[in-house]
Amino acid sequence: MAAARAINFTPPVDKPERILYAINDLGQPLWQPGGPNGFGDRVQDWASAEGMKMRFAWASNMASQANVQGNPTDIANIVLANAASPETSQTIARAESRNQGFALLLMSPEFQRR
Repeated sequence: MAAARAINFTPPVDKPERILYAINDLGQPLWQPGGPNGFGDRVQDWASAEGMKMRFAWASNMASQANVQGNPTDIANIVLANAASPETSQTIARAESRNQGFALLLMSPEFQRR
C-alpha cells in the first residue's frame, strides 16, 4: 500500500485479486504469517534469488503504472525525505528510464524500512 501511495497507483476496483496475487507472490499472503510473531524481518527470511526476482518483477510492474507528476528523484526526496542514502539517491538519479527509477525507489532499502 505504501508503494501504491508513493506513485499514486490506484488498483482496479473490479480486480482486487491482483493485489492478493501480488502479496502472495511476494511471500506474505494475507492473514497467513508463518508464525504468531508475523512475517520475518531478518535477511535469511527474505533474501533468496527467487524472492529478489519476484520483488524486482513486482516493482517494475508497479513502476510502469505510476501516475505521478515529477521524476523519480523528486518523488524519492518527498517519500524518503532525509532517509535516502547517497548511494540510493545516486542509483535512482542514474536510472535509464522513468519506470526504472520508480522501480529502484520501490526496491530501495530505505523504502522497505519506512
